[in-house]
Amino acid sequence: MQEARRELINHRRLTLKEPGCSSFIVTKSAEMPMRFDVFEAFVERQAFALHQACVRDSRRGQVTVDVVRHYEVFEQVESITTVARMQSGDAPTINQVTQGG
Repeated sequence: MQEARRELINHRRLTLKEPGCSSFIVTKSAEMPMRFDVFEAFVERQAFALHQACVRDSRRGQVTVDVVRHYEVFEQVESITTVARMQSGDAPTINQVTQGG
């Protein structure tokens, strides 16, 4: 759990540096202490797709490989929004929202 938290901090820092990322917000769930809600905003779908590829190949992706992710993607005329929930047993859950366009 501690390693996953450290990697989430690093993941946020790296994601904010990615081209097309306009926002990355993490909040800990009040109802489920092992769950984190993540909101990411990207300016276009391609930026989000590149982000997903980076995550798969990253240390963060390795640390959270067993974490179940539930995504919701919202596309707007000017943006895309994705919501994800991640949870696996005792592993942290991450709800992720990604927006871009």
